Parts: sequence; structure tokens; C-alpha cells
Amino acid sequence: MERAPLIYRAVRQLIRLTLRFYFRRIELTGLDNVPKDGAVLFCGNHQNSLVDAMMIICFSGRDVRFAAADVLFENTILRFFLTRLQVVPLRRRQDHVGKEVDNSSAFDALFDVLGQGGAMGIFPEGLSHRESDLSQFKTGPARLAIGTKANHAEVPVYIVPCGLHYSSPNRFRTSVLVRFGVPMEITDERVGEWRGAERETVRIQTDELEAEIRSLTVTADDWETIRLLDAARRLYQPDDITMADRVELAQRFNAVYPLVKSQPDIQAFLERIERYVGLLNDLKLKDSDVRSFSSPAKRMWAATRLSLVTSLLTIPALIGAPLHAPILAFVSWGGRKFSPRVDTIATTKVVAGLLLTLLAYGLVTTYVFYRWDVETAVWCGAALPISGWTFVAWIYRVRSLLKLSRLTLTVMVVGRGLLGRLATERAELVQVVDGLVSRYLPEDMGRLFAPVADRDET
Repeated sequence: MERAPLIYRAVRQLIRLTLRFYFRRIELTGLDNVPKDGAVLFCGNHQNSLVDAMMIICFSGRDVRFAAADVLFENTILRFFLTRLQVVPLRRRQDHVGKEVDNSSAFDALFDVLGQGGAMGIFPEGLSHRESDLSQFKTGPARLAIGTKANHAEVPVYIVPCGLHYSSPNRFRTSVLVRFGVPMEITDERVGEWRGAERETVRIQTDELEAEIRSLTVTADDWETIRLLDAARRLYQPDDITMADRVELAQRFNAVYPLVKSQPDIQAFLERIERYVGLLNDLKLKDSDVRSFSSPAKRMWAATRLSLVTSLLTIPALIGAPLHAPILAFVSWGGRKFSPRVDTIATTKVVAGLLLTLLAYGLVTTYVFYRWDVETAVWCGAALPISGWTFVAWIYRVRSLLKLSRLTLTVMVVGRGLLGRLATERAELVQVVDGLVSRYLPEDMGRLFAPVADRDET
């Protein structure tokens, strides 16, 4: 497969830098699973609209083309990026009710990319969503992969399952994990089965793909279960673990819970943790506040450290504020105002932030060029991103200081004893969940972390 055009690589690099700025931390696991050669069809869960596709395009290590709903191309701005990333438009029946839907040319384009040993991406769930479980998988990916192998027997064809996890999908400066699973090779035997029983073979391949993606994601029957198990996971996990370990731990909690949920001690624990979380919500606190700032000494040390760093950043941040503060404010407001669905908010923020920043930097650099000279304009263009990063770093440290101040005020209003009791209750809950893990850990599931008592000793 020939290397992607320069414009594709340039736009991809621009989006990669934007994602690195939008998300505080991007973790990638399983990159060794991605085949370097051969046809690859990336398939993942779909909860964050175009950001999901951007993640795979930017960080998979392959030149990936995606298929996307043709209605996205109606937006002039999105069309600019989609066409340069060589996205293939697909007509969906739900977008064209009462009209004839013909995707033959689109699928021809997809088959052509894979047949040449290229990489494609497609989401088996179809529409992006924010449900607690995966949507019903479409059979299109299986048909694409098997059909490619049937027509190009000499080309190795793989489906690479992907799991995408966002700590808070719509919020700026949060974390994301992209997991690439073990590739599923389409064998000659599978093609033979397909020739004899097409529908059944496609369904089997789709079910196998769904099972692989489920093994890479965190799902449950409802959001309430996810919320409570997530609270338990936060209590149990060590401090400062990676996003990959957080997801792995959440998967284990969600996998074991259906097997033990009827146990009286499990029910008693969940009732107790629900009361704890409810009290935190009433006080507008987080579990991390109780864990990290329960004592006055910890709050004083955190405030001193934050104040020192914030003061060092203040002057350069204020220099960049007149340009970057309006952009940040508009993107934060406009992301929710102009997004048609909750799962498109992050996409709106990323695209709007990128375009507004490029426009602002272009105008400022052009003005400097006409006002002074080329060399000054080049230095200005290089300094603008640095000033933007400094301003954002300063903003988030100021927010942390305000959060500490609010926490201190809460303690003064409700009394020191309440925060102390919360800290005591949290410590007891940690011991309880640790005991439950030891009691109900399946024999075939090794411990991910040492028991709490052993961690404290080390």
C-alpha cells in the first residue's frame, strides 16, 4: 500500500497535536498487536463521535481511512477535514428515511483500500452513543473483511478490535485510553465457510468481534451499576495508577459483580458506599478530596505548592490571556450549545478549538509580519503555542486553588469533625472492599494489586 498523501499526513499531525493538548493524558496499549503489513480493519466501541475515529487515525501507527455518515459532509468545516483524511461517506437509512439508499460505490472504495493491503476503520455499533452497554453490532465489518479475503486471497486480512475509554468524555484536560486487541485474521477456512453459508458465517464473525471488543471495554446493564462499581474501584485502587490499570480493574469488578451481587455482604457494602457517595454529593465534594485533603497539613502543603507554581506561571499566562481566554471560553460554552447530542460535545470542542486557534494565530502572525518583519513573525508564531499552554496550565492551577479554598470553607461551615468522619468512613470502606476482593476473587483471576495492608507497609 502506497504511503498516504502529504495533505493526509499533515492534517493527521495537526489533529494529533490537538488531541494531545485537549486530553491531559493519552495512553496506548497493544500497539504491538497492530500488523505492520496487510489489510487491517480497525473496529472499536463508539461513544465519542468523531473523536473515536481521530484516536485510531492518529495513534494506530497505520494510514487509516474511515467510513462515516454522509450527513457529516454537509458541514463545511467537517467536510474540509473529512475529505483530507480520505473518509468514505456512507448513506444510512435512518438519515435518509423514504429515500433510496445505495452504498455500492462506497463499499467498492472500502474493498479497494483493503484489497491493496491498506487500513480501514469502521464502528460496528454504527451510531455513536452513551449507553452503559454496547449497541447491537452491524455485520458490515465482517462482510468487508471476509469479502476482501475472498477477492484477494494473496493479501493477509486482519480485524483489529479496539477499546476506547474516556475518564470524562466531554471535559477538557482529562484522560483517554486506546487499547488495541489481538488481531483476528481472516483465514482461507473462514472464506470457505462463507462461500457455503454466507449469512451464518458473517454472524459468527460478528459475534466473535463483539466478544473481543467487550473484552477491551467496560460495560454493564445500567449506569447505576457502573457508578457504584466505579466508586468501589476508586476506593480499592492504589494512588496514581495508569489509565490502563484503572480500566483493567473496572473490567474485573464488572465481570465478578454479577456472580456475587446477591451475597448479603456485597449488598450491605453497596448500600454503605451509596450513602458515602450521596453525602459527598450533598457537600459537593469528591472522594479524591477526602483521600488527599482530609488533614489540615495536607491542605496547607497542597495550597503552598500550587500557589508557588501558579505565581511562577502568572506573568507569562497573563501575556497569553487576551488571545487564549476568549477561545477557551467560547469553546467551553459552544461545545454544549451547538452540539446536537451529548456524544458529539467533545468533537465540537476539538474541531472548534483547533479552527479558532489556527485563525487567531494566523491573524496575529500576519499582523506582526506586516508591522515588523519575517523573523519577528516567525518568533511570534513559535511563541504563541507556548503562551497558550502556559495560560491553560495557569488556569487549571487557579481552579485547583479555588477548589482547595472551597474545601476549606466547607470544613469551616460544616465543622472539622465531618471531614474527619468522612475520612474514617472512607478508610473503613477501603478495608471492607479489600476484604470482599480477597473473599470473592475467582481462583482463575490473579490479583492485580497487593492487599491494602501490604501496600501500606511498602
